[in-house]
Parts: sequence; structure tokens; C-alpha cells
Amino acid sequence: MYLLVTGYAVEKGEESTDLPLEKEKEQLEENPEEKLKDYVDYVDKEIKPQMEEDSTFKQELEKEMKVAITEATDILKNLEDTDKEETKPSEESPANEKTKEPSKEAATPAEEQKSEESTSGSKSTSSEEKPETTSAASMLVTDKDETNAEKEEAPKDTFAVWSSKRKICLLAKFHAVFSIIYSSNGGEQKSEITVPKNGYSKGKCGSSTKSPLLQVSWQKYAFTMMFNKTEEDNWVVTSMELTYDTSEPLFDGATNDFTGKKTARSKDLSLFETPLKKSYYCPAEERVLLYTGNKQVVTARIKELQLQPYEVEDGQFSSVHRCNKVIIDGLEETPFVQDETVPLAVGCTLALITLFILVGFSVHRAYHAAKVDYNSME
Repeated sequence: MYLLVTGYAVEKGEESTDLPLEKEKEQLEENPEEKLKDYVDYVDKEIKPQMEEDSTFKQELEKEMKVAITEATDILKNLEDTDKEETKPSEESPANEKTKEPSKEAATPAEEQKSEESTSGSKSTSSEEKPETTSAASMLVTDKDETNAEKEEAPKDTFAVWSSKRKICLLAKFHAVFSIIYSSNGGEQKSEITVPKNGYSKGKCGSSTKSPLLQVSWQKYAFTMMFNKTEEDNWVVTSMELTYDTSEPLFDGATNDFTGKKTARSKDLSLFETPLKKSYYCPAEERVLLYTGNKQVVTARIKELQLQPYEVEDGQFSSVHRCNKVIIDGLEETPFVQDETVPLAVGCTLALITLFILVGFSVHRAYHAAKVDYNSME
């Protein structure tokens, strides 16, 4: 209709400045019902008097106007129907949200099985390829804070895991170096990485249904340890895992088929058995082999190790259960074996001496008593 009115005005030689401009056309699209009334009034007052002078054009224009009004009416109806359809979901949304909440909550634990960070924090990151078996790092889950209490402070140079109540539930301190074998254009090469003291730690706390887990990460590397209880009320380390990225400059010349994220993990591990209420301590170096598939690709060398995955109190290590190794002069490692031969020999000797004394004393008493009786008879 806008075009018809404009065409008539131009044909009559009138200026089109009084007719709707482009801006008004936009307003028509935004508020068609109101603008339609304005245009009808405009046609009645301005255009119809001029059309009376030209009856032929008047008839054609009236036909076109009827068609335009019919189309405009249909557009208005469609707009009203669309508005109604859009308002229905918004009115029903509260009910829909209520019905969707249970499924959302039910899905959350499954999704959270990939990262139980028990509000952890010293400093760390993780990158890994698809494992052949369940990855220890993939079992991480984040516990939500249940309190606004102040976060318990960890001892210096330690890696810690915090519970949802912001209490330390796992403590670790160690020096670890990893020797990694990788393929290059010149054959197999070896690189070494060291866990920094400022690595970021996260993990999950132990419970009756969950095994403790610690992950220390830095840059594109992550070292993960998993713990478990034994039937004798002890705990052991059951898994170690290293994730690394051979696209890093450290792996100079790595072949294209070897470039990317890699994961190496231990096999059939059971280390550092310790009573539940104690921490494990060992200054000597422990070597652990890590595999990708059936190929041994990483050697972990861990020393100055102290661990406690259960029953940490006041954010400190409990009494120590020591390993059977010592370091002499900082170089030599000597088995720390308690020889029971000497204590046993000393104990046996003392027992024999005591026995001889008792026998001698008894004989002496018996002889002395007999002599006294004989003298009294005389």
C-alpha cells in the first residue's frame, strides 16, 4: 500500500516528502497496526480528494488498496499467533525447569567423575591421550565447598588435597624426576622432566567408597598417584601415572607419529605400605616403571618422599613409618635392615646368667640349711 500511495503522489507531480520515509517503513514493521491506521487516515484526507479527479486511477487504486489491507490484516493475525506461541513456553518454563532439575542433578555426579578435586590447591595441569584402561586422572571429581570456613594451610613445599570443608585430607612431599623415551628422526631419545615445588595439586579425599587420589600438574605435564586400603588396615600406592606432550621443545626432533599428548602408567603397583594413621617417609630413591601399552617408556625416580593419604590431622603429617633404606654421605644407598642377631644373643646370655645365679643360690641355701640341722642334733 505504501508503494501505491507513493506512486499516485508522484504521478500527480506532488513531492513525496509528506509520504512515509524509510525510517517510517521500519516503524511500520515494528508497529504495523498503529501505522496502518495512520496510512488509512492519510489516504482519506489527502489521496482520495485527488483521486476524484481521475476516476480510472481511482478504481485501480481502490482494488490495490483492498488487496493491501487484506494482506496487512493477515500479517497482523500471524504476528498475534506468533506472540501467543512465544508466551506459552515462558509461562510453562517454571514447571519445565522443575521437571528437568532431577535429570540435571542426576547427570552431575557422572560428569564429575572426571575431575574429585577436593578443593585442592598448591599449583598443576593435566593432559592425556585415551587410555587403554581407566585412567587415575580421569577419576578426579571436584567437591563443592560446604562451608565458608578459612582454608587450612598446608606445610611448606607440600602438595595437598582439601575436603569440601576446606580441611586437608591428603599430604605429600617428594622430589620426582621422570626419564622419558621418545622416537625421533635419529632413533630413540631420552628427555628428563622434574616436578616443580610450585606445581598445582588437586585430587580427592579417601572415604569408605572412594580411594584417595593426588595429581600434581605444571605446564603440559601431570603426575598422578592413587592410593587404597589393604585388609590389614594399612594403605599403599596402587597406581602412578604421567601425562606429557611431546610437542613441547623438550622433545626435540620427535617424529610426527609420536607428537602429541601421551600417557604412561604403572602396572600391578603396590608400594609404601603404611599403617592408616601414619605417614610414610623415605629419603632414598625409589624407581617406578611406567608403560604405554606394553612398552616401558618412562622411569620415575622419587626420593625424599613423605606421604599420608588418610587421617591427616591439623594439616600436618602424622608420626612416621620409615622405609628400610638410608643414604650415606648423600650418595650411597644402603639397606636399612634391623639385625636381630645381636639383641637375641644378648638376651639369651642374660637369661643363662640369671639361670646359673638362681641355681647356684638354691644349691647354696640347701647346703647351708642341711649343715645347720646337723649341728643342732649334736
